[in-house]
Amino acid sequence: MVWVMGSVFVSMSFAQEEQGLFDAEDARALLEQMTPEERVGQLFLVSVEGAELEANSDIEKLILTSRIGGVILEAENDNFSDSATSAQDLGRMVNSLQELSLLGRSSRIAAGSESEEINPELDQSEELTVTLNMPLPLFIGSTHGGGSHAQILSNLTEVPSQLAIGATWDPEMAKTTGEIIGSELNALGFNLMLNPSLNVVSAPELLRDVHSAGLIDSFGGNPYWVGEFGAAYVAGVKSGSDGKLLVVGGNFPGSGGSDRPLNSEVATVRTSLIELQQGDLAPFLKVANRAVMTDTIDGFMTAHLRYQGFQGNIDNSSIPLSFDAQAIETLLQIEPLADWRSAGGLLVSGDLGAPAIRRFYATEEDPFPHRRVARDSLLAGNDLLYVGDFAADSSLTSEFDNVADTLDWFTDEYASNSTFRARVDEAVVRILQAKLNLYDGDFSLGSVLIDEVSVAGEIGIAKNQIDMLALESIAQLAPRPSDNPEPLPRTPNREDNIVIFTDVHELSACSTCDNVNRPGVEALKNRMLQLYGPEASNQVAEEQISSFSFDDLAEYINAETPILAPTPAPITNTSVISEPVIYPTEFLVQDALQNAEWVVFLAQGVRGDISSSSALNQLLAERPDMLSGRVVPVFSMGYPIDLDATDTSQITAYFGLFSPGESFVDAAARVIFREQPARGASPISISSVRYDLDQVTSPQPLQVIDLMIEEDENGADNILPANSPGDTLRLRTGIITDYNGNAVPDGTLVQFTQEDRVQGFFSVIAEVFTIDGRASFDYVLEDRPGQFRLRAQSGEARTSAEVDIAIAENASAQIEVITPTPLPTFTPTPSPIPTETTTPTPNPTITPAPTLVPQPPNTEPQINITLTEMQTIGSLILGLFGVGWIGNLTRSEKHPLSGRLRKILWGLLFALVGYIWFFTEMPGAEFLPDWGVWRWMFVAVVCGLPGVGLAWLFNQVFEAE
Repeated sequence: MVWVMGSVFVSMSFAQEEQGLFDAEDARALLEQMTPEERVGQLFLVSVEGAELEANSDIEKLILTSRIGGVILEAENDNFSDSATSAQDLGRMVNSLQELSLLGRSSRIAAGSESEEINPELDQSEELTVTLNMPLPLFIGSTHGGGSHAQILSNLTEVPSQLAIGATWDPEMAKTTGEIIGSELNALGFNLMLNPSLNVVSAPELLRDVHSAGLIDSFGGNPYWVGEFGAAYVAGVKSGSDGKLLVVGGNFPGSGGSDRPLNSEVATVRTSLIELQQGDLAPFLKVANRAVMTDTIDGFMTAHLRYQGFQGNIDNSSIPLSFDAQAIETLLQIEPLADWRSAGGLLVSGDLGAPAIRRFYATEEDPFPHRRVARDSLLAGNDLLYVGDFAADSSLTSEFDNVADTLDWFTDEYASNSTFRARVDEAVVRILQAKLNLYDGDFSLGSVLIDEVSVAGEIGIAKNQIDMLALESIAQLAPRPSDNPEPLPRTPNREDNIVIFTDVHELSACSTCDNVNRPGVEALKNRMLQLYGPEASNQVAEEQISSFSFDDLAEYINAETPILAPTPAPITNTSVISEPVIYPTEFLVQDALQNAEWVVFLAQGVRGDISSSSALNQLLAERPDMLSGRVVPVFSMGYPIDLDATDTSQITAYFGLFSPGESFVDAAARVIFREQPARGASPISISSVRYDLDQVTSPQPLQVIDLMIEEDENGADNILPANSPGDTLRLRTGIITDYNGNAVPDGTLVQFTQEDRVQGFFSVIAEVFTIDGRASFDYVLEDRPGQFRLRAQSGEARTSAEVDIAIAENASAQIEVITPTPLPTFTPTPSPIPTETTTPTPNPTITPAPTLVPQPPNTEPQINITLTEMQTIGSLILGLFGVGWIGNLTRSEKHPLSGRLRKILWGLLFALVGYIWFFTEMPGAEFLPDWGVWRWMFVAVVCGLPGVGLAWLFNQVFEAE
């Protein structure tokens, strides 16, 4: 009866609402119907043990008696399986959890060790196990992602890492991946996803071990592009799930600058608030922008990090930002975060049981003060408290005891502490608003539960889309494509022996599940044979290819050399068949290498917890002779940061795959056989190959920037009708491209210049930042006769179309747009590649770099001073005037003129020396206030005052004598 009344209340109150339009007032109407216990319970996201629910389990008690807000399912808690029916099993478990929360009991719960038969048609007239005051659905969440961040290993589409998506430089690929994940998680009954990562990895070498271990995922190292990919990914998830999946991005406000694993230690990031806004925080600002609701994220997970320069001086006692109410409030006042927060944006705490937090809060008396941890996190501004591993000993029994104890204590605090009560209600309103929007205000079983029988047919069906993404993401890292677009000298043929070493990682969906090798030892060999073997183009045969793991390679390197073949046992009885000789692995590796023409490596990155992961580095350092004279391509399936310049000089080619999935192994095979060029580009800087992301995303110097005048509907061509002085022309550039051929990031500076062709004066008339790769500027026609030429330049791209303006004596103006014609370039014809194949492999066409079009020489002298430089000079001059005025304030009775001049000149001298000192960033310059160009006036005055003072002292001594 209570359930029926609750359903009627929701349907009556919100029948006229449209999906996604429920606001805080709607949520408060629900809040008024809830008990204090129900309100407090909604704050908590807890862990669950096992792949099915049992009667009288801890999680059942928390749902029924404490009314918790949601659960997080993870592989480490054995919530998934690898059985043939794993999808249906997971769907059943999700439905069981939701039935408990909505009905007070579930027919799907196992009784002890034996499961009861599922009754799909629940009789709601039966007496409920627990009387529910306000039935609410649970958040069912997961951290499932791509690459090494996959949680569910069976049945789902094997999606790529975010880094691989970023390597495509195409946000549509991020949207496609988001649609796949959103659709599949929604089909399984999940309504909360703790992804994507919005971290900006600007210095990956700081996190060599952390990144290689897959502990941090990222779309790349450029804030603009991370934001673009993040927004597209969020839009895809929302589209794929039909708006039924709450998206929570991490790690707010950005952890890409951390040099520690996120959950093992509270690390310090040395960045100011301004630097944070320009860098790590930028993607969060992008996805919080509510101008495009389909791209707007629902929540952020706060990071357990400290930000020096933003939170103040940091020491061991400084609290992480995720527990710092003042710091979080400061961040949330920045637009568009302020608008996003006021509209219901959620903050979810990082795992409150993470080792980093336990270590930070631990005392001799209490190794984990769980009550205080949860309270501090809530009061800091977090709405949902993720209490995974919520115990000092990490046992689930202790975790549930701590959660139950915290819930009881929170309820007592709610009754006695008005400040605490207000914070709880504020958080619960946001949670209720999110749940209303997820289900369009309909919390009935039909709206919340999934069809667990048909779920298997809705997942794992998008491999073709991931295959396409993998082909677009693979990147040639060394040699650089501009130096050698075809680094592999030829394709393998029937005369070549090929040795493949694969860095195999064993993954498991649960503690009792079979290990899954990703990728398998023979994954690349099998794909080569499928594409180019006897049953295909017949370029290679199985006996030519040997496959080993990095473990095998490590055994070979560490073995004593030379490695001799075992001696067969002497035959003493001819009537007995002799046992075959078993060759040790290290001998097989040695033999294969000695006879190889090709040696291929698939590496996942050096990890401290996997000793064999450094086998490639060890081979290059200790046995480079084994690779000499051979074709050696290396494919990095993780962060490509483990080979230095010396290492890359000893291999033939270095490629980035960025993800270990089956589709990416397929892409590697196609690149080796030149069926597929490496189209992608690394989304992070790689110092060993001199790949600087800041340079790569800057304007390409050889381009000709298009410059046009936005015409009215009557404008037909580039020769425009006469205009009058004082009229405004809207100048707009075409899309300015970077070194990869993509539009430059938003915020790239573009300078519009004007040349007075009569007087020979050249000046920068505007500095504008790009939006969507373009820049616009309103130019007012000069109110004097003359001939003027307008151009645009950005960074090293200094050639553009030209707008010529001729203003006659009668004040009429003639305007013409001139586009320079690029010089013709020679296009070489690639030589055919001889291969022994019945099906020829197409060769990629070499596309030469465009030839630089020189800017027409200026026959008259020019003065090129940018607007910023003029402002700097003006600021300095004002400061010098101030110093001179101060020096002239006091007079000397004996030497009135010389005394004043001495103070003025000494003051100016000290001011100029100070300006040079700080302008050249000498020691101490880092303490200079960031006041824009006005800081130079401040420098001149402050540095000039000691000079005036010394001159005054000199005058006093001189006059006394």
